[in-house]
Amino acid sequence: MAQKQRNIPVFIHVLLAVYLCIMMYLLFIRTWQFVPGVGYMDSVLNRFSPIPFRDFISYATSPIQVGELLQTAVLNLIWTFLVFIPAGVFLPCYSRKCRKLSHMILALIIISVVIEMLQMFLLAGSFDTTSILMYIAGGMVGFCIWRTPWMQRILTPKQEKIPAA
Repeated sequence: MAQKQRNIPVFIHVLLAVYLCIMMYLLFIRTWQFVPGVGYMDSVLNRFSPIPFRDFISYATSPIQVGELLQTAVLNLIWTFLVFIPAGVFLPCYSRKCRKLSHMILALIIISVVIEMLQMFLLAGSFDTTSILMYIAGGMVGFCIWRTPWMQRILTPKQEKIPAA
């Protein structure tokens, strides 16, 4: 059975390529670090943060003046949220399955966990459950943006119908 050809506008392909390059740089290249004298497994295990919002809560409740650290933690939360909004728009453009809410949530969970695991094992960051939650939240905002009528006119070919969430 022949598959229908998708009519995704060229500028969407260009935007996706630029977005993926920026994400690769921000998530893996910019943050790569190796500490000499520390074993690989010790480095990996020190990069595992299973408790959501642990750093943010410890900075916010610390009696010591940590305004700069708290500001950094808040900016990090905002950044990890914002960086995945485009993913929530692009995924349903390229995958019909991601047009259903349940599939979109599952895809965001899988992608987020894979990114965090790669960051941890490539020593380019840490496995942080806070980041996973913020990626999912940002992706869901992007999905909501994708579902708006004005975005549908831009991104979706006229012959395709959008399924109910």
